[in-house]
Amino acid sequence: ALSGIHNSKMNFSKFYNRYSGQRCFILGGAPSLKNEQLELLKNEKVFICNKGFKALEIGLDHYDFYVLADASVARENYDQIETQINSPRFYSSSVARKVDFTHDYIKYIRGTGKPHVALPTSVEAGWGKVGTVVLDATILAYLMGFKEIYLLGTDLDYSANNTHFYPDDQREIRQRNIMNMKLVLRNLKGVSKQLALHNVIFRNLSQGFNHKNICPVDRLQNII
Repeated sequence: ALSGIHNSKMNFSKFYNRYSGQRCFILGGAPSLKNEQLELLKNEKVFICNKGFKALEIGLDHYDFYVLADASVARENYDQIETQINSPRFYSSSVARKVDFTHDYIKYIRGTGKPHVALPTSVEAGWGKVGTVVLDATILAYLMGFKEIYLLGTDLDYSANNTHFYPDDQREIRQRNIMNMKLVLRNLKGVSKQLALHNVIFRNLSQGFNHKNICPVDRLQNII
């Protein structure tokens, strides 16, 4: 399952600007996701990220897109990801390089160099290290034409005992100490500003997000 020999034939062209003018919701894995009324998303376009398929266990009834950026998540959940994801898949270049999935997916270039927040013109051009898969999904949603992008389960707070809506595994517990939250918040602020310049409505709806100076906030019940 490692060292990819499978080359996906899919490209991003059929998704580019396909959802022009529509809205979407991007789900992170933070604890507050358990407190959201996920049933309200029944008729919405929904992105899940990394282990976000576990949200089906807490009330999410569907998702439309799957974004995978973490090769460790890919390895540890290989069988489930390989057989049970039922939506278009978008995998980072790191996942594509390190893990050999047999299904087709779209690869996006996620750099490891100096972060930047300028929005790319294409998936092929890629972008810098944004620090969280949720921002990868946000940029993909922008390229897909969505004009309203809302985050849920994106608390960006690693001070609690549990950092996800599901029980943390040992690697995630260790990750608390090395997660560069300053980088993530800086890039969230930058992406938010760029989206505003492109007339995209962007809000963090997460109940556990307490960085109101970083990007606009709201609540799910006010949007739907």
